[in-house]
Amino acid sequence: MSQNVGPMKAVTISLPSDIALELSREAARRSVSESEVVRSALVSAFAGPDAFARRALPFPALGNSGSNDISAHTESILGSEWGELLP
Repeated sequence: MSQNVGPMKAVTISLPSDIALELSREAARRSVSESEVVRSALVSAFAGPDAFARRALPFPALGNSGSNDISAHTESILGSEWGELLP
């Protein structure tokens, strides 16, 4: 991989001992730095075909009651929904 893509930001991560050992072994196997192995893994994880695909919003109809006069009838709507909880 080892492409010069511009400035990089240093990031510190904590790994479980077994994963850190595997990272060291993989870096040695490839004859590259541990950072290079991590960069390669992140590119594979985040730069795939779906990495920047639009995702469906989990709340697309939020606020869509189907009524266009809610603000004019707030008190009566709240009164019917919350009843005696209102002052």
